[in-house]
Amino acid sequence: MNRPLRWSWWSGLSPVGVRSGLAMYSRGLAASVAAQGVEVRGVGLGAPSTSGPVEWFGVAAEPRSRLRALASTNPYIANRLAVDAHITALEAELKRNPDVVVLDHLMSGWALELATAWRRSTGGIIVHVAHNDEAAVRTRWAAETPWSSPRGWYLRFDGARSARLQAKVIEAADLVTVITEADQASIAARHHSVPTVVLMPGHPAADLEPSTDRPALESRPRSVVLLGTLDWEAKRQNVLEVVSAVDSRLADAGVSLRVVGGGDDAFVAAQHGQWRATTFTGAVDDLGAELSQNRVGLVAEPIGGGFKLKSLDYVFAGLPMVVLDGSMEGLGVTSGVDHGAPASVGELADVLIDAVNDVESLERWAASALSAVSGRFSWSDRGESLVDRVICLRAER
Repeated sequence: MNRPLRWSWWSGLSPVGVRSGLAMYSRGLAASVAAQGVEVRGVGLGAPSTSGPVEWFGVAAEPRSRLRALASTNPYIANRLAVDAHITALEAELKRNPDVVVLDHLMSGWALELATAWRRSTGGIIVHVAHNDEAAVRTRWAAETPWSSPRGWYLRFDGARSARLQAKVIEAADLVTVITEADQASIAARHHSVPTVVLMPGHPAADLEPSTDRPALESRPRSVVLLGTLDWEAKRQNVLEVVSAVDSRLADAGVSLRVVGGGDDAFVAAQHGQWRATTFTGAVDDLGAELSQNRVGLVAEPIGGGFKLKSLDYVFAGLPMVVLDGSMEGLGVTSGVDHGAPASVGELADVLIDAVNDVESLERWAASALSAVSGRFSWSDRGESLVDRVICLRAER
């Protein structure tokens, strides 16, 4: 079977220099494909990069405004990227005669017609990399917002557009990758004939020996860290819901909360001085140093509870976790055994306060979680699995 040598990876937004779960997954999966001897060239709005296994071509253009994207049948996350410079860049990519086009995330779905026209003329393969079941996530988020507000109306409108575009992309794709088995089942229930493959994220530390050069948990401040980018409104809403629920209780107990991550500088700046126990740091230069100054890593995202790359950051940094029920799928750890497990936001403060004061339990959680993920999160086999599936698809034609 011939190996497809050229892959054109349409990322929507360039992942170069971006520390978000979405960007890190895109970079990692593309690099793991390139490690199979494949030429991978990525295209997206944002920064370029010629170093590393993937050449990322950054399109220097501003995305469309929300108002301009309002009239489109596509959701805002996709339509905002359908600018002339982006179209020109993708057309130029197709002239390089790739064997495979990757539509990475629903945000790249605006370019579906370009991809399907290319396939009709060349017989190439279209792969859709689904980071979530976006239709389910966005419609659920909308349903939790009252109809009575303009925001509630808009979220329902945009959620319906997301569901429509996702259905078109999945039905057009030759192969769909998903991150969790839950997403695989959810998508397969609506799209019976489209082949899917589960490709969980990898982590750079997965192939390294665990570091022993970290401050002992008992010597650290009584502090909790919440990692995450704040580039999506739902993420900001999640963070504010959690902080509002726990801030006063943590302050009264002498426990601090650090929300670490960028993505919306104005939002971060607006939080300064608003909370008693909570500090919003924005992006940090040395994540390892930040994690080593906290006793607990928090995962609390009731909206969009798929796989959380931050959980791997915590586990491989030796940081024990508290995970709100329903916030995380696919890691393979056991609630109450490998991490603290509050059942609701209302219980979160009590569990966090008890956790930071119980170093013995924290040490047990950290060791147990590391054992549970050991050997399961190397990027090396993700690319091999994806390339092998594409080779089989080409052979069947």
